[in-house]
Amino acid sequence: MKKKKIRKVKKAAVYANNITPVVGMGATYSIGSDRYAQTITAVNKTGKTIMVVGANSIYTKHTNLKPNEGQTLIGYDESFTPNTGTVYTLRKNGYFHAKGSKAKYGYLTIGQRNTYMDPHF
Repeated sequence: MKKKKIRKVKKAAVYANNITPVVGMGATYSIGSDRYAQTITAVNKTGKTIMVVGANSIYTKHTNLKPNEGQTLIGYDESFTPNTGTVYTLRKNGYFHAKGSKAKYGYLTIGQRNTYMDPHF
């Protein structure tokens, strides 16, 4: 009896396939360990091509600290102009990548916004 080959599926591939993108939904562009909040501004009929634009992060400052220290993320500005931004396509590996780019660097996950940038020393 021949054994069936079990293909490992990346977590992101499952994540992308279980969520249908809609206009106004949050997304996160990840490159390395940095993450940037995005908003979906357009979706084609199949849901495999989308347009996204960066979501502005809203912070609160603590007055007793030095400038640029002690900022707390409180949300995102969800206003956007429809049909603007960068085009991303869903690739065979389950990730959304910028149209025309190699699937080597940076990818987009849909469903939530997340912002994180490595501290600079």
